[in-house]
Amino acid sequence: MGWGTWCKPCIKELPKFNILAKKYNETSGSKIKFYTLSYNSENLENFMTKNNYTFPVLEINDQITKLFKVNGYPTKILISPDNKYLKIPYGVNWTEYIKNYALIKN
Repeated sequence: MGWGTWCKPCIKELPKFNILAKKYNETSGSKIKFYTLSYNSENLENFMTKNNYTFPVLEINDQITKLFKVNGYPTKILISPDNKYLKIPYGVNWTEYIKNYALIKN
């Protein structure tokens, strides 16, 4: 997920994202892992600590946003082990989209 501390829609989704990331990142043999890319965030470490977010996050720059053709936030991208990627369309139920894409039953 591409997001920023300045993005209100992103901030709204992060609690749900944190729950899913914790569930799948800590499950042995999980078909999916969650990582995030933060763009132009201020006080990122403090923000993560204050909100008890445990998902992995990396601060990115314009080079990465151009690579993935990010033109709005939040942006969700599925990346396969063989480095192919698929942007999740804006406005869809992203949790169901991910589960269906990865063939996760619950």
